[in-house]
Amino acid sequence: MDRLDIGPQVVGGPAVFATLMTEKFSGGIDGLGHADHVRVVQPDGSQIVAGVERIVGSVDGRSGTFVLTCYGYGDRPGSARGYWTVVPGSGTGELAGLRGRGTFTVRQEPDGTWHAEDAFTHWYEK
Repeated sequence: MDRLDIGPQVVGGPAVFATLMTEKFSGGIDGLGHADHVRVVQPDGSQIVAGVERIVGSVDGRSGTFVLTCYGYGDRPGSARGYWTVVPGSGTGELAGLRGRGTFTVRQEPDGTWHAEDAFTHWYEK
């Protein structure tokens, strides 16, 4: 994960920064996500995150790409939860017309890696 501070950081205030990351999806969504998130992390470790992510792969065996927007929050370090939505019109290939929304929970493992669980409801519009 790459991090870029946004503006000067203030001692005792929240950290504001952007992160670029690649995420692996498996299950109903299978593929790689390329995400750009903006985060606000308070001194106590609580945080909010908003971002966009392009997923290259498949949904239930249909291949293509699509874009998600997400919003999440965490009330303690090492965990977060939130929701995401497929950007209308962003599907390509067999994913053209994809619409959907979902929820996520993430937690940091003792080895420093992150594990996420997602729920996803989707449909197709013509």
